[in-house]
Amino acid sequence: LAAEQGYAKAQFNLGQMYDYGEGVPEDDKEAVRLYRLAAEQGEAVAQFFLGMMYDEGDGVPEDKKEAFRLLKLAAEQGYPEAQFRLGLFYAKGEGVIQDYVKAYMWWNIVAEETGHNSAKNNIKVLEEHYMDVFQIADAQTRSTLCVKNNYKGC
Repeated sequence: LAAEQGYAKAQFNLGQMYDYGEGVPEDDKEAVRLYRLAAEQGEAVAQFFLGMMYDEGDGVPEDKKEAFRLLKLAAEQGYPEAQFRLGLFYAKGEGVIQDYVKAYMWWNIVAEETGHNSAKNNIKVLEEHYMDVFQIADAQTRSTLCVKNNYKGC
């Protein structure tokens, strides 16, 4: 098997099979093991799915800080759903100190680049209820710089 030979995409794909019980018995712990192998090789989608396993406590103890760390790795590689979820973590203060400017920044990036409707809606909520014009301008500037720097140091 390619997964046993260390191919990250194969490890991720096999992890998905165990995660969802497709062709094999559902096994969250095995899914986590395979996602971790792929994530450690820098596979963004595996980092995202492993982060979600930590977020939800599936196959591992729930750990918001580890979930945040993994989602940030995927977001910094341009993985849109990780960018959206990172915004949620910042907005809720889960695994990280609450920061509406950073939440807005990540949602603005994913909304601009993919048209993500939930990100657009969340931005509206922040603008209407949680942020002033200076914070909004700061978040917009940060999102532009983040994209310019290929999502590094955001």
